[in-house]
Amino acid sequence: GVEPGAVLGAAMSGYEPDTGSAAVDELLKRGGMSSMLNTVWLILCAMVFGGVMERTGLLERLVANLQRLDTDVSGLIAEHDAYLETLLADLDAAAKALSGLEDARRDAAVELDAGIAAYEAKVHRRIHPNFAEDFLANLPAGASSPFNDPTLMTKLEIVFNRDGTLAELNFVRRSGFTPFDYGAWNAVQRGRPYPAPPEEILSGDGRVYFHWGFYRNGRQCGTFNAQPFLLPAPGRAPPPALDPGVTPEPQPTHDHDHDGESEGDEGEEPDGEEGVTPDEADRPRRRRRPRLRYPSGTAAT
Repeated sequence: GVEPGAVLGAAMSGYEPDTGSAAVDELLKRGGMSSMLNTVWLILCAMVFGGVMERTGLLERLVANLQRLDTDVSGLIAEHDAYLETLLADLDAAAKALSGLEDARRDAAVELDAGIAAYEAKVHRRIHPNFAEDFLANLPAGASSPFNDPTLMTKLEIVFNRDGTLAELNFVRRSGFTPFDYGAWNAVQRGRPYPAPPEEILSGDGRVYFHWGFYRNGRQCGTFNAQPFLLPAPGRAPPPALDPGVTPEPQPTHDHDHDGESEGDEGEEPDGEEGVTPDEADRPRRRRRPRLRYPSGTAAT
């Protein structure tokens, strides 16, 4: 038999088994109750501490604070989710609005291009017979004639009022051969009356602006030589419409910064009196009016 003391000693401190299996011996050799005292003491201390906390009311207050914190955090999370939903909805609405604006801008640009092209064609139908059929076709023949220089090119600024009447007709670039310049200038004058331009191509001052090239070669006065401009209101009222039967008084040209032409070629105009050929060598320069500055990006090409 086994002595009771040995049993109690094994229960308290464990024993050394000898089963012949190292794994079984390691499982049974755990140290008895003394090996579990640390855990038992921790449990006892926790129970004592919990009793003190409950008796003094600290445990209830701690639990209440934790519950309130959980409620606050849950509220913050809910508010954050609601804010994100609102933000996403606003972003989606903004994206749709921007898409709508882009579509409207694209449609307006297409409408503007179509309006400009249509009006250029109408103006060209008024100018072409005078320049190509009456002027170019009747120039002196022969390679030695200065009229037959294929490099001759004159560029005019043509400004129309809202009703299609000529507001201004100025030189932007001269060819260097005054009779050719006058032929182009006179072709535009003889093209009156011009049709009224559509509203969507009017500049801020109610006018339509073109730089139009006139060539001695095959380009002649085609619409591909026309460069339209859209200007904001320059701060001055349009002049009265010119009478179709009266040649307008020549005006100094505006300085268009982005046109790329020499400023020295601008500012003079052939005399509009009948039977008088302009002579730019003998004609004094007129006083310039304030220049119109074209903002970058406003030119329709």
